[in-house]
Amino acid sequence: MALPEQQNTPRRFYALDGLRGILALSVMLSHMVGVVTGWSEQRPLIGAYISVIYFFIMSGFVLTYAHKANHKFLYFFLLRLARLWPLHCVTTLMMILIYAYNSRHMGYVAGHYIFDWKVILQNLFFLHGVTPHQFPLINDPSWSISIEFWASLLIPLIFIRIEPFKRLLIAGTFILLLCIQSAAGFIDMSFRGMFPFLLASSAIMLGSAVYALLTPERITKITTKNSFEVFLWICLVSCLVGIYGQFHNKLDYLYILPFIPLMLIDFQPDSSLIKKVFLSQPVQFFGFISFPLYLIHSSAIIIGLQYRSDSPVLSILMAGGLSIVISYLYAAFIDIPLYRAMKSKIKNLCHVP
Repeated sequence: MALPEQQNTPRRFYALDGLRGILALSVMLSHMVGVVTGWSEQRPLIGAYISVIYFFIMSGFVLTYAHKANHKFLYFFLLRLARLWPLHCVTTLMMILIYAYNSRHMGYVAGHYIFDWKVILQNLFFLHGVTPHQFPLINDPSWSISIEFWASLLIPLIFIRIEPFKRLLIAGTFILLLCIQSAAGFIDMSFRGMFPFLLASSAIMLGSAVYALLTPERITKITTKNSFEVFLWICLVSCLVGIYGQFHNKLDYLYILPFIPLMLIDFQPDSSLIKKVFLSQPVQFFGFISFPLYLIHSSAIIIGLQYRSDSPVLSILMAGGLSIVISYLYAAFIDIPLYRAMKSKIKNLCHVP
């Protein structure tokens, strides 16, 4: 049962936008700290790979809400393509250009495969992680974008056709089986390299089930309890602990549990402190740039112009600042206007009011 539109149902999940921004920031900082520490296993934010699983869960939740009234597969497919592919294409080509510059000026180049047209096309066409065929990535964070694109298509095809509680049980069962299978937590390449796709699909299904199980009565019953605010803070701290220090073992799966209640922050009353935090301007700013920040920061890292061997902190601040500025400019002047224009055309094409 989908939650009906009414006064206590947010038209947009702004707190989740803010949460997504914090998670994207954690991924960026994790990679930058990794560079300046030589990818030490004792570095802060080593568990930021958990943030990517949180992205999948949120996608299932939000996309089920956004498309609950329209089950046209073509409409869903084209919207997801319009949302994910342009930035993926831009950042992939940007990485190639930077690597080309680096190769001519004695800079860092990941490998000669960067300039292989076959590898470039495989990267551009969202083929990573969705078939047993494996190939190197040009922009490392893009692995999750291709997987999310294809896994999210299961929402209109399969997930919304399953009764919500059964959907939750199936998602939970798959996640449990994946946990049993993997000794390395979320980072596993079993099932002929299809493990990440199966995990992403299960996480998206979990998020979809959580949204579908919401009813006005359940929301009211949960959010009117004073203890729920405290519970949300405990869940948030638990997730942050995992992002800060968790490192590739079966405990990865334990950190899924405290994230589920955080998807209800938007339903909290306006007096809620945790809601105020995630609706604050700084957090919302990172929510606004979260998608570009996630894909663009690798470009800032490999440019290398801001790297200072004598000051790792300054290196991180400079690379992070560059990533944030470029991400904002892209989001404000390209990403959002382009998506709105494409969405309008897709609506007309699919005859969606």
